Amino acid sequence: MSEDINISTLLQTLDSKVTSQEEKDAAYLQLANQLKEDSLSLVSLDVGKNSQKFCDFIKIDLEKNRADSNGLQILGFCLHDTEAVGNLSKEFCSQILSSLCQCIEKSEDKNVCAKSLWCLHQQNIGKDVVGQKVETMLSAVEHALLKWKMQSSVVEHEASQVIYRLLKDYRKEMDSLTLRWGKLLLPLMAHRATKIHEKALEVVKTELPSLLQHQRELVQALIPEFKLRISSEMKWFFTSQREMHALECWEIYVQICGKELHHGSFINMLLPIMELAFKGSNEVKIRAFQAWQVLIDNFATNYEILTCPKRCKLIMQVLKITNAKTEAVAMAKLQVWWHFVWLLGPKASANFEQVCLPLLQFCVGGLKNCNGFGTPRTHTNGPSPKTPRMNLSGSGVGSSYPRIPSLQLKGCEVLAHFLGSVPEDLDVPKFSFSLDQLTHDLISGPGFFVKQAPVFIQCTADLICELDSQIPEELLLHIWYSLIAHMRNGLDSGSRSEMKDAFTLFLTQFQVIVLSQALPVKIILKLFNAVGCLPSKALISTAYNVNCGEKLHGTPALFLVQLLLTPNLIKDCASMESYSALYGKLVNIGIGGPGSLEFAQAVLHLLDVSEVFVDSPDWLWRLWSTVVNPLHEYILKTNEVNQGDALEHDFSCLYAALLFPIKHQLPEKLAQMSVKTLQKTWSEIYQTFARLSALVTNAQANICCEDLCHQIHKHLKELDLPSFSMIDFLIQTSQAVISSFDFSSLCSVGAFGIHSISVSPAKWTKKKHKPMENLQSYVVLLRQLMEALNTYIKQADKEASNSVSPQGPASGIIECLSTLFTHISSSGVLSAVIGQLSQPIGDLYQESIKKTCAKLFNNNFMQKLEKLWNEICSALQTKYSGTYDSDLLSKLSPLLEATFLHSRRAIKNQTALLWSATFSKTSHLIYPETLRPVLSKVREKSSVLLPGWVSVPVTVVEETPVSQMSQADSQAPEPHLPGMPSPRKIHGSFLNKAVSPNVKKSPSRPTEKVTRSPGATRKNLTINELQKEDFVVIKSPPKKKRILTEHQKEVLKEKRVIPTMYNTLDNSQDVSIMFGSDSHFGSDTQSQPPTPAADSLIIINSSFSQNLSQKKDKPATVRASRRSSSEASDREDSQNAKREPGTGRRRRSVRFKDTQEEEPQKSDEANQGENKLIKAQEEESRLTGAQEGENKLTPRDKSEGAGDEISGHDEFEAVWDQALSKMVDEGK
Repeated sequence: MSEDINISTLLQTLDSKVTSQEEKDAAYLQLANQLKEDSLSLVSLDVGKNSQKFCDFIKIDLEKNRADSNGLQILGFCLHDTEAVGNLSKEFCSQILSSLCQCIEKSEDKNVCAKSLWCLHQQNIGKDVVGQKVETMLSAVEHALLKWKMQSSVVEHEASQVIYRLLKDYRKEMDSLTLRWGKLLLPLMAHRATKIHEKALEVVKTELPSLLQHQRELVQALIPEFKLRISSEMKWFFTSQREMHALECWEIYVQICGKELHHGSFINMLLPIMELAFKGSNEVKIRAFQAWQVLIDNFATNYEILTCPKRCKLIMQVLKITNAKTEAVAMAKLQVWWHFVWLLGPKASANFEQVCLPLLQFCVGGLKNCNGFGTPRTHTNGPSPKTPRMNLSGSGVGSSYPRIPSLQLKGCEVLAHFLGSVPEDLDVPKFSFSLDQLTHDLISGPGFFVKQAPVFIQCTADLICELDSQIPEELLLHIWYSLIAHMRNGLDSGSRSEMKDAFTLFLTQFQVIVLSQALPVKIILKLFNAVGCLPSKALISTAYNVNCGEKLHGTPALFLVQLLLTPNLIKDCASMESYSALYGKLVNIGIGGPGSLEFAQAVLHLLDVSEVFVDSPDWLWRLWSTVVNPLHEYILKTNEVNQGDALEHDFSCLYAALLFPIKHQLPEKLAQMSVKTLQKTWSEIYQTFARLSALVTNAQANICCEDLCHQIHKHLKELDLPSFSMIDFLIQTSQAVISSFDFSSLCSVGAFGIHSISVSPAKWTKKKHKPMENLQSYVVLLRQLMEALNTYIKQADKEASNSVSPQGPASGIIECLSTLFTHISSSGVLSAVIGQLSQPIGDLYQESIKKTCAKLFNNNFMQKLEKLWNEICSALQTKYSGTYDSDLLSKLSPLLEATFLHSRRAIKNQTALLWSATFSKTSHLIYPETLRPVLSKVREKSSVLLPGWVSVPVTVVEETPVSQMSQADSQAPEPHLPGMPSPRKIHGSFLNKAVSPNVKKSPSRPTEKVTRSPGATRKNLTINELQKEDFVVIKSPPKKKRILTEHQKEVLKEKRVIPTMYNTLDNSQDVSIMFGSDSHFGSDTQSQPPTPAADSLIIINSSFSQNLSQKKDKPATVRASRRSSSEASDREDSQNAKREPGTGRRRRSVRFKDTQEEEPQKSDEANQGENKLIKAQEEESRLTGAQEGENKLTPRDKSEGAGDEISGHDEFEAVWDQALSKMVDEGK
């Protein structure tokens, strides 16, 4: 086609005057089409060479307003082509530009106008030429846009292109015309044509800084345009899927509007566009949040406007809606929100509930405004009427925020910024934040924190539990230490009532963190250590109720200890020294405050519960020691062991502390050194406890011993057989217990002392069931330990490989028993103790005979057994004031069985002496079946008196005179009867009666009680009531064969030839009674009675006492005369005492002999034989009296006759009165 076009021909046609306008237009069209198809063809080269001619023709047409689009096409080519432009002069170029501008303004054809504008932005004319025409060209563009506004998109497009070309190449000239071209481009951004609004947006974004310099003028032009067309066009963008362009334009319009949006209603025209954006897709929402940040920045240009409640509400309308369902949207929203908080600066605190609290809720996720999160706020019915309102979905109360981990991590940073920096004294690793640091501290003081503490506490707990170990340790510690610092300041501020709920919430949420096991144990301990740094006065205060109803007087310290003793921490932290230090710190804090005993008791209870989770016994012992050591120090400091009130005592804490190692059997699980330390700690605590419990006014004496031993015994009953180490430990504790026992309180009589006040009448009945009083449980426990120890001793030979020697525990038992029997002074208590311990002690002595355990029964231990038996025998003889009857014999039987035939001579001899001094003097005994074989063997080997021994005849063993005399000495009891007449006044003997074995027995008759005058009333005194100074010790002679005098030999010879008429005496007690060498009854006619000895004895034969008992039915007159004679004798006796100055009144003792079998009544014809017998017995008694035991005491003389002892029963008194009357009658 290029070959068909002839440039010369075209030029001729255009130059010809005869050529019509149609022909010229056709030529332009032909050439324009060729240039459009191939701008690099030969034709274009020809055109470029002839550009001057073509431009002249088109210039004429422009001036005459005859130019068409084809001609302008050729002109544009010529002005664009560099070679073509080079053929044009500058003046001509300037004229061409002017002609084009005129054409734009005058042309009524939009195509011509568009081509003209096209020529302007396509030209490559020299800048010096165009620079002079910039304003003219811009005026032409303004005219074209105004003229063809909303009519021709081509014109608007080409106009924007002209402006862009001018801004690009002629910046200097365009700067002065910014307002003019700005007004033209801003509306074009909202043009529906893609090329137009994109180019316009591009140009505006590029030149925005220049446009912002003319905000006020531009806004004046923009507002009408916005109302007229832009607002509707931008909404159209959302319907045509061009939301991004609309939001970009919205940002520019907001920036251009500037302060115009701070006042007035123009902002209401912008908000509907954003409503559409926030309802769009996720990408649109992200872009919308960015656009919303531009609005926030617009408000930030005036700080007062930004912090204005109305503007804050407007901004928060978008941020509060739950439209961020994805991570990208949420992160975009967070960035905008944080930017807003950052801009608030110092006013962020004032707007905390409106801005910051929702931000934390958004970061954490979950329900909005949920219970327990945040502080109560005044409910408002929507925004203020003056605040613009956006109709956004998902903004209702109660809707939930999504839980997004990445957002929650950002939330940790937000929380850290809110809480502020970490105190400088803490060495915490620095964390690199991605969010900008706040310019001002959000928490302005303790008051603000106290008010908003629930928000920070709940948020912290939720984030930790949600993220677990995803939170960087540096960030977590930053948050926690900052929170603790604010908690400390709040607690120190003194506002306890305001901090009560906050601190309680903090502790409960900390419990949630610990129990959730969300964090590693090491980090948990770091959090614990920080909590332990809170003020001690708060940790020990009962004002902070953290017990969830379980304990009314709980303290935060106790609550933290409970958390520390949770199973997972105990298992994982057993080897961590930091755990022990923290535990000890909390325990010391708790014990150092009020209610220390209750605190320690509660901790011990927690240890009891948690014991199953403690794998190491040594670890459990350390936990226990950590509690009881400061507890002991506290008790020593305050002397306080009672948790009760004025009505009733309460030693529960000390009981729990002392029972813990026993309950969990720590002694059998620990190493030997640890057990020794445990034993020392236990003993010290108990000794202090026993000393201080005695000072509690409403507590009985030794009640601590009773209750503690009862509980120990109760626990041991649950075990089949305690371990040897456990027994050893308990025996040592028993030593500590008995060493602190107050024996003076046993059987104490009613004074109004500190312990008698609390005893109510109802409690006296309990004493019948506890004869040993508060020693009862200790004795029962001791019996239990001895039984277990005896079991181990019996098994010692079977377990030869066992290297553990029972000597230590056995020696401890001996010491406990020794302390018991040497300190008990009450007869009733002694009897009850014997009843409880006789069997296990007897078993121990039995094993000592067998020598089952060679390690135990060595010479040293046997000496301890001898000493113990001596102490038991001494207690029975000196402290027991009851009758040595069958009941006591049955209690003592196991001991007698083991000691009567013991291999150790000292033990065997001590048993014989005990029997001789006690049971041998009893009238009648019922022997236990187990004791009979032993006594039979004893009776075979030695002379022992067995009252009531019916089945086996008594065999007198005549080995030595000493044994015979010792046998005679142990025949009868020695009741000492006061008021007996002086032996000097007795004339005649009431024993001068014939002893006839053939006399028939008379039936026994009830004994009549003889009425005595008030002056003759006797005072019954026990041996315990006598003073030690009233006795003298009669040392026993050395054990060797006695050399008898001739007289003694005659007495022994006479005894061997006793007539057979006295054979009934074999079944009764021997009547050989100790007499003084010069004592004699006045009835003997063979010699005159010398002066009686100081301790005269009147012997009443048992058979004769039966004769007396049958004469009680004599007339009353006879008895009265006898009483008068007795009184006369007493008076003479007193006179005799006056005649002998320097000597006190002689005490008369009567040994009253009863037989087991009732003897026949003697006839009067047998008196002579009886007198001979009595005379022989007197001499023998004199000899035998020198054989008293080593420890036997003899009462000294007393002038007033006090201290005499009688049996006290009515029958004996009646018999004695009758016997005394008869002696007086015969003396006369």
